[in-house]
Amino acid sequence: MSHDFSFYYILIQIFGFIVFGIYATASFQKERKKFFIQESFGAFGMGFQTLLLGSWIGFITNSVHALMMLIARLHPELRITPKVLYSGVIVTMIASLIIWENTVIEYVCLSATLLNFWARTLKNETFLRIAAMAGCGLWILFHVLLGSWAGLFFAVIAVCGHFWHILKVYAPVYARASS
Repeated sequence: MSHDFSFYYILIQIFGFIVFGIYATASFQKERKKFFIQESFGAFGMGFQTLLLGSWIGFITNSVHALMMLIARLHPELRITPKVLYSGVIVTMIASLIIWENTVIEYVCLSATLLNFWARTLKNETFLRIAAMAGCGLWILFHVLLGSWAGLFFAVIAVCGHFWHILKVYAPVYARASS
């Protein structure tokens, strides 16, 4: 999507950097309840930024994610239950069908969302990170198509973070095996 570099467009980008930053730094929260609140707030903001850039599906997928985080905050064990996760998938699919316009950006966004939902079900951390990296690759494409600099920036950072973690875990294993 092409955008002129109007004042309005620049403000949307600045807003995006703020809310993506809030979302990305949620994992630094020491308390799980605060983590879920911050991640939820960031996800709602990310959804609003994608809506301002013209993507209803980006708004829906981020809003469903935010609602799931708020529900997880209410869980006694402070976690996303399988029931909540699968409900999120169903709500996302139904909402997507309602607004579906059969565009490439919608396929990319929905695929990235479903891949990230699936990654959350994986017990093996390495497979989870590989699936999350693939999802982030799709988010990179989505944000390029949408014109979201903040989304692009944070998706690239997320891919690098997952890759760095995998490298940090497995590089010593391979070094010992080859020596």
